[in-house]
Amino acid sequence: NAVGTYTQISTQSGGAGAHWDKVGETVADNWTSYVQESSSSYKVDTYNIANHSEGSGIINHVKVFINVAAQGVSIKSKVAIYTHNNLYYGDEKSPYTDFGADTFDSYSKQWDTNPNIGQAWTWQEIDDLEVGVALCNGETPWPNIFCTQVYVEVNYTP
Repeated sequence: NAVGTYTQISTQSGGAGAHWDKVGETVADNWTSYVQESSSSYKVDTYNIANHSEGSGIINHVKVFINVAAQGVSIKSKVAIYTHNNLYYGDEKSPYTDFGADTFDSYSKQWDTNPNIGQAWTWQEIDDLEVGVALCNGETPWPNIFCTQVYVEVNYTP
């Protein structure tokens, strides 16, 4: 729902905006709105999420999803989270699609515990959590990698 600590990804669809509004839709809109990167090194965006308005109890895990597409074979992406002033990443993934095709790949990373402290997540940590994406193009200056959606699911036992 807002800009996070990291705003390194260089390009977004539609010109002005704050990146988060290009990846924050409930249903992925693919090529309608996205962030895009062409750098040969990883660039990361993190986004604030709304404070929880429902739910209480024991948090079983946090799972972050990204929907990405790429043009080229050396393209890489990772799920990212920012907690306790540190970045943590999921596994590196390499999507591929033709530009304009409705083929975005969905990747996720699940954290059963907060990676900073190795203990169960607290609701305050969920409220403070930033979720995001890291994008890298191994074939600079072309092609590019695109992310159209980033979202988080919090699984808990009431």
